[in-house]
Amino acid sequence: MGDAETEKQDMKEEDRNTKTDGKEVTNVEAPVNDEMGAVNVETPKTKDSKDDNIIAALAHGLVIVLPVIAPFIIWLVYKDRSRYIRFQSMQALVYQALVNIAFVVLWFIAVILSFVLIGLIIIPVILVVYFAAVVYGLYGAYKTFQGEDFRYPYVGDMVEKNC
Repeated sequence: MGDAETEKQDMKEEDRNTKTDGKEVTNVEAPVNDEMGAVNVETPKTKDSKDDNIIAALAHGLVIVLPVIAPFIIWLVYKDRSRYIRFQSMQALVYQALVNIAFVVLWFIAVILSFVLIGLIIIPVILVVYFAAVVYGLYGAYKTFQGEDFRYPYVGDMVEKNC
């Protein structure tokens, strides 16, 4: 009888460490009934969360090279694969789009005002503000790479409601 018990224990251990799509899955729990009697099955946690952090960080960090385009492509590719990447890439997309729209509008105003010389004073201020916005996007890349739930003020809440 000792062999049968050992086999049962091995089978239970095998069930806990099953493989899904070639990735080892841990923390698989049995279905649990909540207060209302509904069955809650916890989603298995795969070991590719570091990959999610890297992709989310790219959505924020590529503000230097491909603003708006990079987070849009990342969102298109990963929107159905990871809720974290979907949120972070959409948030980066909205933030970068707003920053670039504001930059173009302010630049246009500065060019018009440069005919009265005040625009020449505004241009360096606009460039500094744009540079600060890009640095804040890089900060978002750093935070998401660390696995933290980074949110831009106002933009994060707006994306969360619509995403």
